[in-house]
Amino acid sequence: MPHASPTSDPITRAEVRRAELAAELKQAAEQAEGWHAERNRLVTELVAAGASYREADAPGRLSASGIGLIVRRDRQR
Repeated sequence: MPHASPTSDPITRAEVRRAELAAELKQAAEQAEGWHAERNRLVTELVAAGASYREADAPGRLSASGIGLIVRRDRQR
């Protein structure tokens, strides 16, 4: 009996697709982590440059209290 090719076997196709999606998700998570760190760095620098928390919240899509948390974390380092 001949073996089905991996592309014609629905179970194998599904496994391959899940592996591809998992790899893409991992990459997206790594990119998001990098952008999150960059956003926090920029928020901290903006506040250090004299911007109020309210001035920093709109471009960063954060609340003023969120800005405060980022700045306090940065100061504790």
